[in-house]
Amino acid sequence: MTKRQVAIFLTLAAAVVACMSALCCAVFILTPASPSYYATRTARSVAWATESARPTDTSTPTGTPVPTHMPTAVDTPGPTRTPSPADTPTSVPSPTATMVPTDTPPPTDTPTTIPSPTPTVVGSAYVEQLVQDALGPGNRDVPRISNIVVNMETSSIAVKWAINDNLTEGLIKTGLWRDVSEVASALTGGQYHVQYLRMIGSFSMIDAYGNTSEMEVVNVAFEEDTLYRANWDAIDYHNVYLIADHLYLHPAFAW
Repeated sequence: MTKRQVAIFLTLAAAVVACMSALCCAVFILTPASPSYYATRTARSVAWATESARPTDTSTPTGTPVPTHMPTAVDTPGPTRTPSPADTPTSVPSPTATMVPTDTPPPTDTPTTIPSPTPTVVGSAYVEQLVQDALGPGNRDVPRISNIVVNMETSSIAVKWAINDNLTEGLIKTGLWRDVSEVASALTGGQYHVQYLRMIGSFSMIDAYGNTSEMEVVNVAFEEDTLYRANWDAIDYHNVYLIADHLYLHPAFAW
């Protein structure tokens, strides 16, 4: 046997002896024949009597009995950790590809075709419209224009119209030659080349018997040379009859 084993054995033996001695002392004290036993019993009786003599405190509730079995605590799942903004992967959409504008091809040297203006159809309707616009409306109870004859082969025009009334005889005569000048100016300034123009004007006249009727009071004609020689926009109305190539004038309309 080694020294260590011997030391352990002796220690255990001493511990056993100490335990046996303590046990014997305890038995002796708690035995009824022992004075210690009676002293202890007497002290307990006195203490019990003292406790019983104390007044009962009704206001103090009785002690809550201690539960004999504590239920096992159920593991309550803790709150789920809210991920921080940094932990949450953000899905960033990829940018849409920008369409690159294609190169506009340079303009070709294509000649631009400018539409030519539609030519005015020169005919009898065109000439009649020129005459109507030049004379304007009438102020008597007769048609302002009673007849227009256009000969396209000879480029000659004949107009029969009613002379407008006015305040005096002089103003009526002036209106007659103003009508002639306006028609000649419109025809020579248009797209129809006039070679001959005749104008026949009528007015309400009283005959020797006192009867009133529409009568022809002027019949004037101009040849091509005269038509395009005169400045119809500046001519004096009183001189129009002087340059006429053919003229019939009622005495009542003479200057």
